[in-house]
This record gives sequence, C-alpha cells and structure tokens, in this order.
Amino acid sequence: MVIKAPEKIEKPLFRAELEYIPLDDEKSVEQTYKVETDDAEIKEKLKGNVIVVGKPESYNLKEMYEKQGIKPPVKIQMLFKKYDFWLIEAPFSFMPSPKTHFEHARILIKMESLSDNIAKPVVHDAYPNNIYDEKKENHKVSIELGLKFAEIIEPKVQYVDEIKFTRLEPVIEVAGIGTSEPIWDFSEKALSNHKDVKTLYTIVKTPQETKGMNIRFFLYAEVPILGLKLLGNEGKERIDRYEVLF
Repeated sequence: MVIKAPEKIEKPLFRAELEYIPLDDEKSVEQTYKVETDDAEIKEKLKGNVIVVGKPESYNLKEMYEKQGIKPPVKIQMLFKKYDFWLIEAPFSFMPSPKTHFEHARILIKMESLSDNIAKPVVHDAYPNNIYDEKKENHKVSIELGLKFAEIIEPKVQYVDEIKFTRLEPVIEVAGIGTSEPIWDFSEKALSNHKDVKTLYTIVKTPQETKGMNIRFFLYAEVPILGLKLLGNEGKERIDRYEVLF
C-alpha cells in the first residue's frame, strides 16, 4: 500500500488568521511600534497571515502488517499485545499576506484519549524530522519493521507502508517524541513556497482499549514587521481540535 501525501487540502479542518500577541520580554518592541504606527495601520499590516489545517487521516499499522503478511520484530510483537500503533497524517498550508512573509513558524499538536481512565497517546516517531539539506527531488519514506520512519534507498527495503511526496526543505526540526505533544519548527526557507501543502506524519502508540483521540493544534509564527510574533486566534468560531475515532 502506498500513501501519497496530499497536494492540496480537500477537507479543511480550520483556517486560522494569526494575530499579534506580545510576550512579556517584548514590551519595548511593542511600545516602540505603537508610537510609530496607529492601531489601524498595525491591523492592516498584520491582516491576511493565515494557516490552513486539513482534517487528519489515520491508518492502523498493525492491520497493515497483517494484510501484507509481514512478521514484525519480537519487540514490536510484544508491544502489539498491549498497544495499537497508528499513522496520523495532518496536512497544512502557511499563507502569508502579500505584504510580508513568515520568518519562522511552529506547530504544536496536543493529543488526548477519548476514553476515560486511559493513558494519553504517545508519539513513537514523527516526520519530517531534523531536515537540514536542501533536496528538490521527490523521494520516498517508509515505515520500517520497528515502526520508525526511514528513507527508501534501495528497492529491496522491507516496509509496511510507503509515503511519496516532495521533501520539505530546510530547516525542519521536531521535538516531543515519547510524549503526547509533538512540536514542529520551520525555518524561513521551509516556509518560502506557501503554495505547497505540507504534511506532518506521526506514528502514535495507544492502549488497545482506546476508542480514539482528541487532537488540538496550536500555531505560532514570526513576520518581519519589527520582529512581531503572531499566534493563532483562539476565537469561539474557530475549530482547532479534531476527534480521531479508532
């Protein structure tokens, strides 16, 4: 089975227009900016910086092993007795206003179990992860027998699943593996082509009794207007969470 990363967001979960929220250590920057510019001009310059997040898709990796007749390593067989492993695909797109661009951005995903008294989902692995070198060609990423992401270098590589997409370049870093809150950091170059849809992949471990999980998205970005930092608007009309049912 081959999963092709989406080239466009068919099912948008929410569209967040980012707003300026000053941090405590940025009071001097905020005060300087207010002296030089009135509120109307500030709002006009910040208007139109948007992040669109698509609805996540989930794939049961244990079922993929079974359907393809692949015997996992002993360690994974033991884990399968207590846990399920899921591949979660989450597409998104950064769209800066015509007057500016993103210099840095971050996406934090918080995961919680939908079942009472059941442990939270845990990130077993994530992709893209620590990409530094620019490569423009398409490439393939597999999920190896140990349920970790790996690039396919030779056609003989054994894999449960294959994801084909254009690599996100550079620099992309990930943190939070082994927790319920993975974080992706994107550099200016990684955000330079806002027309492309980017896709985040996580391999998530859940207790077998888990009925599903609740995913929440937290967004952060920087734009080159006196170093202002933008955060996702937490308005009531915005849907920033999604339930994945297993």
